[in-house]
Amino acid sequence: MPHGWAAAQYMLLHRHALVFENQKYLELCWGVQQSWLDDGSRIVLKRAPTRFGKLDFELKRSGQALLLEYHLEPEGGYPSPEEIRFHIPQLKENIVSIEINGKVRTLSPGKSVMTLP
Repeated sequence: MPHGWAAAQYMLLHRHALVFENQKYLELCWGVQQSWLDDGSRIVLKRAPTRFGKLDFELKRSGQALLLEYHLEPEGGYPSPEEIRFHIPQLKENIVSIEINGKVRTLSPGKSVMTLP
């Protein structure tokens, strides 16, 4: 069944672009492409299973700002990640601020990774 295997690998590729368990770290948006975040677009992930629990997140773009809402729901026996890292998508227009769970953070030029609270 080579077609089933290829489809599964394609799905994993996209999952890892959004959520990647990197040993003790949870990496978000590691492989998000420019075309996925045109102005006004959004990426939504619901109840994604990870080794740290279930993850919900929504990433929206509004001009030069990104809005990220996320929630990691630990379940019995799951360890907590040492860090949750948000990889800031590299877009044609510079992103100058990110609102994370309602709190605005400004970005310094060239910053590509942010540790989330």
